[in-house]
Amino acid sequence: MFFVYILRCNDNTLYTGWTTDLNKSLNAIIVVKELSTPDADYL
Repeated sequence: MFFVYILRCNDNTLYTGWTTDLNKSLNAIIVVKELSTPDADYL
């Protein structure tokens, strides 16, 4: 089974992706957000 996800970023753009492991993908996105600079537009 696979999952498609759409996330709205801080700048109102949409980030889309797909995965077969939703927890792994969401955790990776959270890590990117935490490691980003404060002015980055992730999530």
